[in-house]
Amino acid sequence: SAVSKATGYYVYMASPSDSGYVKKATVAATSAQITGLTADTSYWFYVQAYNGSSVSEQSIHINAMTKQAVANPVQGKESLGFATYYYVGDKSSYNSMVANKDSLDSIATHTYITDGSGNLSGIVPTEQINYANSNNMLSLAMISNNFDGAITKALLESQTNRQNLINNTIKELQAYGYKGVAVDLEGVYYTNRAQLTAFIQELNTALDAKGYLLYVAVPAKTSDSATNSWSGAYDYAELGKVADRIVLMTYDEHYPGGTPGPVASINWVSNVINYAVSIIPKEKVMMGLAAYGYDWSSAGTKAYSINAVNSLAAANNAAIQWD
Repeated sequence: SAVSKATGYYVYMASPSDSGYVKKATVAATSAQITGLTADTSYWFYVQAYNGSSVSEQSIHINAMTKQAVANPVQGKESLGFATYYYVGDKSSYNSMVANKDSLDSIATHTYITDGSGNLSGIVPTEQINYANSNNMLSLAMISNNFDGAITKALLESQTNRQNLINNTIKELQAYGYKGVAVDLEGVYYTNRAQLTAFIQELNTALDAKGYLLYVAVPAKTSDSATNSWSGAYDYAELGKVADRIVLMTYDEHYPGGTPGPVASINWVSNVINYAVSIIPKEKVMMGLAAYGYDWSSAGTKAYSINAVNSLAAANNAAIQWD
């Protein structure tokens, strides 16, 4: 609370007992942020007001406990697979998970679509989730927006809508046994940069409180332009502070509607990664791999899986020039 005629306030902190205090902050306002604390630790505080050479008596002493840290059980390099479930009974991704279980540390099920009000829809792949949870894989619920910037505009610009999505997300995690969330909001308008950051911060706070993990997918870039139509909304520095993992979408260097070229040339990918780790703690950064290719044609551009690319080359007696 404010003190009449005070110029400012000294904030003192001690840990773990109510003694040995050290001044941690001097502020003019009635709030202070103290960072670098240890998780699951008891801290004591008191405040003194000052004005010129006069200092008030100590306030009451209060005790606060920091939250337990949300630890990612995957240490070192991590292999994350994106799993699809297009219809009830779809076994494609499940069969792939089983066949490659020793190579996978985590999965993100491409399940949930949000609308502008924060309501979720999607078919839940319980078989995939249960298999992951039983085989030492992290199971993450992926939330996307159908690449629709208008959806995220309505969502992000409303505190009520953002909170609705957070509440609905936690309900789904609890209902189906997920270990965390993979946020994949794409095509976000650059004008919603601040709101996207605020939402991720709010979501992280809610997930942390319940022991869930947060992964955030971001477009690839080699510099930060806050007005870039595709990547401007994504503040690497701020998102990297709160997310457990930042998943770089290091693909579509060239894309349908643009000029022909590689989906992800090695030099471009390297440049994207080098920029990302200069902004984000490197242990949080994941590199996305594109398992597809494009066939550019005057009749339109078509996407092919890796197997289909090889078959297309063989059917046209074309030699694969680089592997």
